[in-house]
Amino acid sequence: MSKPNLTIVNADLEIDGVSRAFVNLATEFDARGYGVELVLTRATGDLLAAVPDSVRIVELERAGVPGPEMVSYAPSLTRHLRTVQPDAVLAAQAHTNPLTAVATRVAGIDARTVVCIQTMTSHQLAQRDRHHRTWTRLTRHCYRLADTVIAVSEEVKRDAAASLGIPTDSISVVHQPTVTPSLLEQSREPIDHPWFGDGSPPVVLGVGRLDPQKNFRSLITALERVRETEDARLVILGEGEMRPTLERHVDRLGLEDVVSMPGTIPNPYPYMRQASVFALPSRTEAVPLALIEALACECPVVSTRCSSGPVEVLENGTYGELVPVDEPSALAKAIVSTLQAPPPKSLLRERSREFSVTTIADEYEHVLFPEQRHRQAAKTA
Repeated sequence: MSKPNLTIVNADLEIDGVSRAFVNLATEFDARGYGVELVLTRATGDLLAAVPDSVRIVELERAGVPGPEMVSYAPSLTRHLRTVQPDAVLAAQAHTNPLTAVATRVAGIDARTVVCIQTMTSHQLAQRDRHHRTWTRLTRHCYRLADTVIAVSEEVKRDAAASLGIPTDSISVVHQPTVTPSLLEQSREPIDHPWFGDGSPPVVLGVGRLDPQKNFRSLITALERVRETEDARLVILGEGEMRPTLERHVDRLGLEDVVSMPGTIPNPYPYMRQASVFALPSRTEAVPLALIEALACECPVVSTRCSSGPVEVLENGTYGELVPVDEPSALAKAIVSTLQAPPPKSLLRERSREFSVTTIADEYEHVLFPEQRHRQAAKTA
């Protein structure tokens, strides 16, 4: 008997945590023999190259209808689902979740619909300004159309339940499928950067969008204090609107010779493998995938105790130091402490295994295809 078909709906495949995680999941389900397709509102992004040839890419057509941008893709997605008749449909973004839940219901197909909440819903709804109440009612209704709602962390689950009026016990927690064999293999590739090599001063690494939420200004300030006792350098991988502001801050502190911001790097994992410390200075994070990836690459980590992911990932400091948000002195102290006494690499590997794509795909398989899992269990009984 052939395995079921899975449709994953996403906006695009630009390099970000959500897209990377669901390319990982699509690849794993494809390897397990499921029929997998990625349905995108825009078939763009560097992660397209990471999708196996056997996973179909579908780009939706945009209709000229009034309302939010995502609404304009509803007719195309509805037609596609009605034609393809998948056994399960999965979405994982704040704007594609309502679209997918509605389109699947309107298509009238017998598909299990699963939506995954990746970020703090309260933050998303707060950004809707004067349309807040209308959007909240619409979003709440759309989530109730789904068969299953997943959250990527316990805090995201509690926040979603409170914001949307959904019973907490109706939301399951499944972490992001982050650690893959490909990640570990890529982490051993060479680095084209002069600061990495035997005998070089220690490098503190930051990875993420250059935006206010990621708070790299605080990390740059912390480096100045780290250098009072350690000859450390800072590399920040990522791009964004805060680059000019951050560059000016580097210049003001006189750190231009010890701070490097080379932009977005398609393969950041060798940097994680060879850095002395990975630092996450964010103001908020649902589940910080880069933090998990650093653990998998055996890089010691420090993080802010922001809402909400780092505390869960690091188990309240068991796997890396946690410091208050927007306190560069505390961040600097944690970096120095970690440089001087890094944790065992085996401890970091142990934690990262909880986020392996194999482990997480098993959990998704149970949610998406419960009958398939029951049949497998019966065969092995």
